[in-house]
Amino acid sequence: MSKDQEEWISRPDDLQNAVYKALTHPHRRTVLRCVAARQSPVSVDRLASEVAAAEDGVTVAEVTDERRTAALVALVHLHLPELDRAGFVRWDREPGHVASTSLLAEIAATPVSGSVFDPFPAPSAGTG
Repeated sequence: MSKDQEEWISRPDDLQNAVYKALTHPHRRTVLRCVAARQSPVSVDRLASEVAAAEDGVTVAEVTDERRTAALVALVHLHLPELDRAGFVRWDREPGHVASTSLLAEIAATPVSGSVFDPFPAPSAGTG
């Protein structure tokens, strides 16, 4: 966790609010499912394709360029900054990679994670 994140969530109420705010949006939950399903960092472009596929119920290969671009814009301008700030993902903006954090791994491993990440399933291995 970065020093900024430590300062921002220095009080328990701040951490709880950050978690709730990050998990409130269904698109962010989809992003978290996609990132949590990976063992290594993913490019923002690939993540946009996976998120669009999961949300639309199609394979990554079936995602249109227009839909991928819309998902990419939402990721970069809305969802990744919020998820990074809350400590769920580590977003390295310069090379454009997103990785899971220990906080996300801990949440994904809890029995409640199915309800946290619903309604979208994690991308299957057969997607694109």
